Amino acid sequence: MKGKGKFVPHKGGGLYLYISKKLSNDSAFPFKPYDEVNIRIVKGKLIIEPVKSLNKEDEENWKKLMEVRKNFEQKHHGKWVVIANGQIVAIGDNIKEVLEKANKVTNYKQHRILWKVGEKIEEQAIRKIRGRSLRRKET
Repeated sequence: MKGKGKFVPHKGGGLYLYISKKLSNDSAFPFKPYDEVNIRIVKGKLIIEPVKSLNKEDEENWKKLMEVRKNFEQKHHGKWVVIANGQIVAIGDNIKEVLEKANKVTNYKQHRILWKVGEKIEEQAIRKIRGRSLRRKET
């Protein structure tokens, strides 16, 4: 699948990416109108990928974070917390020790949240630990 496109300036700043009708109507085209995408540049190439939706395990982890957030900000300010399987699996002052404990408890579970209590929670991949991302999400 190959086609041409064009970057068109937006009046409020930024750019729109125009993709030809021929390409966007192709059955192999991976996006639909209004799909959210992640865009990055790697070695001079523009990479556009679909945003992955949260699965059930991620949802449980975020629900737990929102449930304990205020209480933890008072009792555990400045400590590191890992949430996995919808539960608090590790709390401590040292990030390395907390991650080691979490890895043992969860057997390197992929879907987990690493949070420093008291810091703003942002959505981003924050650490790669043995090839697995730990995520934080803005609230």
